[in-house]
Amino acid sequence: MKTAWRLNPCIAFGNSEGRLANSPYKRLVCVLLLGFALTSCSLLRPKPFSPISSVTRGDLSPAQIHSFLDQRTPQLNSLWAHMKIYLSGHNIKGKKFFEATLLYQIPDKPDTQEDSWAGKLRLRGYRTITSTLFECLALPDRVQIYLNKDRELYSGTPQTLRRHPALFFGINPTDIAHALEIERTITNVLQKTRLETEGSATQEGSRALTSLRLPVRNRIATLPGHYVFIRTLTDNAKQVFVMRKTDLLIDRVALYDSNKRLALDITYHQYDLFDGHLLPTKMTVRFIQSQATMTARVLKYKINPPLQPAVFRFPPQYSVQEYPLEALLKRTS
Repeated sequence: MKTAWRLNPCIAFGNSEGRLANSPYKRLVCVLLLGFALTSCSLLRPKPFSPISSVTRGDLSPAQIHSFLDQRTPQLNSLWAHMKIYLSGHNIKGKKFFEATLLYQIPDKPDTQEDSWAGKLRLRGYRTITSTLFECLALPDRVQIYLNKDRELYSGTPQTLRRHPALFFGINPTDIAHALEIERTITNVLQKTRLETEGSATQEGSRALTSLRLPVRNRIATLPGHYVFIRTLTDNAKQVFVMRKTDLLIDRVALYDSNKRLALDITYHQYDLFDGHLLPTKMTVRFIQSQATMTARVLKYKINPPLQPAVFRFPPQYSVQEYPLEALLKRTS
């Protein structure tokens, strides 16, 4: 019986003699079922890392890499993203899950210091459309977190959020925004590296590219299958970008503070194209100090949506208790 079924799958739907296959119509049904069984295997395969199969072969100079990235990275001024976020960690009971909508007004120039923040961000977390858990505003001069159920508003500065990494579920919303615009960030890094290469006389074979005109020092390392770009900022904080040689996509970013301690570790699992923009759709972010891990799946992007100034203001509300941002530690610990 088992051997016969392997040779004639129609026997599984009739008797041992395969009588169901006598009719041409029934034979067609069996063929379609067999074809679906074979093709469904490919449907269950995970999506590829990115829609870009390969763009280059061999090692490239920083100027050549920048040229590739600059051609495929259109202007990005604002971003709307809808995502699913899974949180786990030492101070998180079980695993937290919520959906989130992020609105991000991107600054003209990327941040130059590890603790700086020049953009405007609004993050709304909810479990259902009518059940908003929190709303967060991150502006250059202040951070506000509103807990909707408790009608409590917490206010502070971006530096406060950096000094107390366990404040907001152990995550920093500005790090999420930075992680989404990784293509734009690495293009800017390569732009500076290209300028340094052209403006400094380095010895042949040297991997250190420095310039007194720029507030950063860049080093480039070549590994099997990857380029590694290391930026040292003026406060000795470091940014490490690991780029795949085949498609010039970042698959890992590590940020170190001025004391050389790992502060943030981002692993990219998948990219996709949205209106010509190559953006990450799945990533894992480890917040080292708060021992929290966030896995984010971006379901949808809107590119350069018009964002009105009112988006980045909480409307005045009555019967709302206001607290300093540090007081949120008691709620989230």
